[in-house]
Amino acid sequence: KKYYNVLNSLLDGCKMLQKNNCKFIVMPCNTAHYWYDDLRKKVKIPILSMPKEVYLDTVKNCKKNSKVGILSTEATLSTKVYNKYFDKNFNLVSPNKNLQKNSKTYVKNLNLFTVKLVF
Repeated sequence: KKYYNVLNSLLDGCKMLQKNNCKFIVMPCNTAHYWYDDLRKKVKIPILSMPKEVYLDTVKNCKKNSKVGILSTEATLSTKVYNKYFDKNFNLVSPNKNLQKNSKTYVKNLNLFTVKLVF
């Protein structure tokens, strides 16, 4: 049920963008990419996939089977949205559980810092 609540909220946003003649959609939330495949089926305009774009850039710049670090929230790690692309050709490495537990605070602080720089 929770899956469909989030999916429907994201779908409402995508349909609003589509209705307003946007050419494509960007979701700057890694965790939201968990719903990417379902959104693509229901939206007519392209949705940029952050994990896919990161993967394509990694393919250009790293040797196959390289270790690639992923810094993200626990939610992003648990959805495995990056594993979908990376597991066949790279070794994804994430912080240990103690460091990962604090990642939400780090990401939040980084976002606040970025917002302060922008404004």
